Amino acid sequence: MEAVPGISAHQLAAARVLRPIALGEGGFAAVTGLKGVDPEGLARFQSVFVYKAKDLAALRRAFPERRGFAFLRLGMEGEKVLPLEEAEGVERDYWTLVGLWQREEEGWKG
Repeated sequence: MEAVPGISAHQLAAARVLRPIALGEGGFAAVTGLKGVDPEGLARFQSVFVYKAKDLAALRRAFPERRGFAFLRLGMEGEKVLPLEEAEGVERDYWTLVGLWQREEEGWKG
């Protein structure tokens, strides 16, 4: 599979970790993280995708009830997919995408 960076990257990210983007009426949000992310208003979404995520520790603090993954260089050479807590010490770049899922999601393992 070949992916174009930035084009439907959240769909590829969800596929990489075998998680749905949203089920039923859950919905999802896609935001940029260059200036941080305010969690207010995002709780209603089953998943939240943060493009250009810079401060992973801040995302963990802002969304403590969610399970997150960092997608580093998704669809590009050197791609890595890591649980959010493991990605904090790993070198990242502009292309870092973070996916955050509600834990109470049906069938969640982890």
